[in-house]
Amino acid sequence: MCNPVNISRILKKVYLDCIAVTDCLIKEIYRHFCERGAVDLFTYIVKTSQREKVDIFIP
Repeated sequence: MCNPVNISRILKKVYLDCIAVTDCLIKEIYRHFCERGAVDLFTYIVKTSQREKVDIFIP
């Protein structure tokens, strides 16, 4: 799971606007993926039941 291609694929399934899934976003997620709790947070964001406003997590 922890590779940029998979991160991109998963994000494009849940983002309302796939254009928001940028290389920069993927790079930032991948860079922090090994930090404690990162996988749990990423899973929470991806599995959120409200499939809207996920873009608010972009700084």
